[in-house]
Amino acid sequence: MPRRFEVESVDYNNQIKEIDAFRLFPSIYTDYSFDKEEDRLKHYADVSTQLLTKNEYWDYECESRLIFPQPSKGTSGESFFTPYQRLFYYDFRQVVGIIFGARISRQERNNIKNIIESKLSSRYSNISVKPDKDYIFYFLYQEAEICSSSRQVNIIDLELVSMGSTLDVGSDYYRRQLEKWKKYQGIVMESRKYSYEKIP
Repeated sequence: MPRRFEVESVDYNNQIKEIDAFRLFPSIYTDYSFDKEEDRLKHYADVSTQLLTKNEYWDYECESRLIFPQPSKGTSGESFFTPYQRLFYYDFRQVVGIIFGARISRQERNNIKNIIESKLSSRYSNISVKPDKDYIFYFLYQEAEICSSSRQVNIIDLELVSMGSTLDVGSDYYRRQLEKWKKYQGIVMESRKYSYEKIP
């Protein structure tokens, strides 16, 4: 398992170059080979470009991706990481929202919301016990909706959660808080006092 991974920026483009999908399989299964080293490097550059390209609609996300290649076959004969080896841990304080996919089931949505609400509740309950500076973001639930005729993706706001309270979509207070969320502002807690600031 590598100790370091390169995180790369996503390119937003509605046009993407097609590549031979069979080249994505290991060569032991396809018998594909490269006559020249530059051909091999170009192939992997094309694959990387595909993995790092997304529709222009999503460019507001400013997404970065970590490409996690499968290892070569070792003495065990295994050529893949187990699900546990593929787990990456993150700082939940940096998660500020979630967009539910257009085809997610109601059960899956409820399961995800329960997990998030549990994490948010734990986060809020531990704020006052920390003596140092801490940051709290609002948490925005959204869902994707796909137009059946144009295939255009629309993102719809569902709920904005602030310190455990759900704000009513459409109210003046909701609009003010959502505007702060869009400007990367959150609550800065320090010495039991709070202020709204842009959080890096």
